[in-house]
Amino acid sequence: MFEPITLPFGARMLLNTVKLKPGVTFDDVELAPAEEHYAIVTYWRSFEEHERSHADQTFHSKFEALAAMCRESKEFGYEMLWQGAPE
Repeated sequence: MFEPITLPFGARMLLNTVKLKPGVTFDDVELAPAEEHYAIVTYWRSFEEHERSHADQTFHSKFEALAAMCRESKEFGYEMLWQGAPE
């Protein structure tokens, strides 16, 4: 989990932040110490590939369950032009 990662050249990074509703702890979301704010970082070959992932039924049901526990969420997308390994 804490090992270095290698990103493909030109990867896209999606950063999602969420604020949990009052009374919802991180333990409700995942087995870890509870805090109020969280960030989810994923890497994709394209923004289109990321959007297609939302059509996956397993992903959709898990993300809906998380969204039900949140009072606010934001998603930011970045093109990773400064790091990556040649293909």
